[in-house]
Amino acid sequence: MNQVHVFQRTDVAQRYDQGRQLVDSAIRQVLDIIGTALDGVSPKAIVDLGCGTGRFLAALADNFAAQVIGVEPSKAMLSVAAAKPHSHVELRAGDAEHIPVLDGSLDLVFASMVLHHLPSLSAAMGEVARKLRPGGAAVLRNATKETRPSTPHVWFFPEVEQLEWLRIPARSDVAEAGAVHGLFLAETVTVMQEHAPTYGAYYDRIAQRPLSDLIAIPDEAFERGLERLASYCADRWDDGPVDIPIDFLVLRKVG
Repeated sequence: MNQVHVFQRTDVAQRYDQGRQLVDSAIRQVLDIIGTALDGVSPKAIVDLGCGTGRFLAALADNFAAQVIGVEPSKAMLSVAAAKPHSHVELRAGDAEHIPVLDGSLDLVFASMVLHHLPSLSAAMGEVARKLRPGGAAVLRNATKETRPSTPHVWFFPEVEQLEWLRIPARSDVAEAGAVHGLFLAETVTVMQEHAPTYGAYYDRIAQRPLSDLIAIPDEAFERGLERLASYCADRWDDGPVDIPIDFLVLRKVG
């Protein structure tokens, strides 16, 4: 199943919204890392690139007292995000190669779990560089080749790694693509973020099939993986939390 078509489906957007919410402590981690990346600058304009159903939009607006623009190519995702209005949040249709803001107008571009969906990492970095002001930052929250093997659902659904479109980048891929366009990797931060408070809650979340890679594999493969996950979780149902390693790559525009 094509990834673009996956995200355009209304049922996927709803499952995504319900199954990918983060606990408050994980949101706080994200905001703290962004705050450090901004290096004391109070941002006036932020883009959440590939904002999905808007899980970070209000937190970004409230924490940084900034105008936040959520950019997302999927109408279905934007529809769900639009049901969470905020006075300092605006939604716009667009993608990583067509960010609908003026060149040089942004203090921050934030993108969460977007890099592996990009048709061209280099083209996206070029567009991000154009939209950032000199000294602006891009904070990219994503799995990488370095962290992906430790992502729990991969152990139970091996088919997700066989999808040709699922191109998880290495940290060096991001650094090299950014440098070509004047975005230089300032820092990489790897954190463990809580995905579920217990293994039982983790199973319930995965059973909703909220992840695009799980949606894209055949139904039979998903059911087999869910059985493997159920067996694994059975003896540790109330144990937890279940944490997932996530990289934050901070790139800064010089000049």
